[in-house]
Amino acid sequence: MKEILKATVLMAVIIAVQMVLSYAFTYHVAEVFSRVSVTFLLYYYVFHSLKLISKKIMPNQKKEVLKNYFLIKILFLCYLLL
Repeated sequence: MKEILKATVLMAVIIAVQMVLSYAFTYHVAEVFSRVSVTFLLYYYVFHSLKLISKKIMPNQKKEVLKNYFLIKILFLCYLLL
């Protein structure tokens, strides 16, 4: 529940910053900012949930899950570079 509240507050902050950026610069600058920040927020919570899941599994499976976790991080970084 705490994480949902944090995500909601962060979305409100992103919308407020988008409004300020569209007023100060152009709509396109604000749109790029909001897309990047919402994408970052999404992947942050995906990785955070994977980390929480990896803590709850059995110790003999932990290496495989961590390997998959790092693979997902690498794929995400490749996605950002494109």
